[in-house]
Amino acid sequence: MRRGRSLVTLVLLASACVAPSTLQSTRPLGQGVHRWLVVPAVQETLSTAGGTLVPALDVALQYGWNEHVDAEVSLGAAGLGLRVKRALPVPRGLDARLAFAPKLSGAALWLAGSRNAFVALEAPLLIGFDLGQGGEVVLAGKLVDAVLFDNRLTTRRASNVLGAGGSVGLLWWTGASWGVFPEVSLLVPLTEARYAAGAGGGDFGYRYTRVMAQLALGVVSR
Repeated sequence: MRRGRSLVTLVLLASACVAPSTLQSTRPLGQGVHRWLVVPAVQETLSTAGGTLVPALDVALQYGWNEHVDAEVSLGAAGLGLRVKRALPVPRGLDARLAFAPKLSGAALWLAGSRNAFVALEAPLLIGFDLGQGGEVVLAGKLVDAVLFDNRLTTRRASNVLGAGGSVGLLWWTGASWGVFPEVSLLVPLTEARYAAGAGGGDFGYRYTRVMAQLALGVVSR
């Protein structure tokens, strides 16, 4: 029973801690400009524990720090997050925009007698292609490093997972005030999460490997 509860805890945490989506425009907002982003999504997780299909919802507030840097605070399925996006110089001859948008996120979960938490750092590189009228196709590739923590009365364990992913998104303005941002994304583990939290300090040696796909539909204010 304790093993089953630990397994449920891990699946919930691992599904939440790293969202494969990016949902970022490469175009800076401009100094003092803010934007709301609401993102309902569906995640499909395939792992050694089986497949899991779960809904997700994130809300973010983006703010233009200056003409090149934006900041974002988000809350939702991936916990509490802070992102900073920096527009990058574009090589001569490349008809696109580039941006780097690292994000730090984390959350805690209390379940089945455990105090569990995660911290994740993602580093995406964005390439944007202008569609006119403010529209944009955005390609993103990123590396993700996540640490899962389990703190029971008898054991304290941590597991580090490194992953790589990518996404394709389309930002399209439907009117003067609102736009949509559908995105398809994928995240693939490069390492295994070795999770151990048996009773009395025992170790059942469970290894968790997952591939996560997500379909998101962002709603963006202008």
